[in-house]
Amino acid sequence: MGITENSLRMTPSENGVMQAFWNAKKPMTSRQIVEAVQAAGQATWKSRSVFVLLNKLMKKELVRVVGYANVGGSIARRFEPTMTKAEYLALVVMDELSEEELPEFLESFSKKENPIAS
Repeated sequence: MGITENSLRMTPSENGVMQAFWNAKKPMTSRQIVEAVQAAGQATWKSRSVFVLLNKLMKKELVRVVGYANVGGSIARRFEPTMTKAEYLALVVMDELSEEELPEFLESFSKKENPIAS
């Protein structure tokens, strides 16, 4: 399948799951994702909701299973993102800009002043 234009788009809930992964910087089970999102005050999801979101993110090839963990006497899958946040954002930008616009975009990173930070 690979990353496609349609698979780059994430819902706010999918983005919340990805933010939990990117902040943790380690593989997590669905229970750990629920705990991380709730601790951050982002949502009050249940494990079933995260399971659905993880399946959608796996179909988009943004998340993969990397092993298993014993959680409360049962076996749970451990997941990790397939790319860093910076890699994901770079793909989104490349998807949004034409080939002619990319050099101008890259040049903007070498400017000394950041107009957004001002």
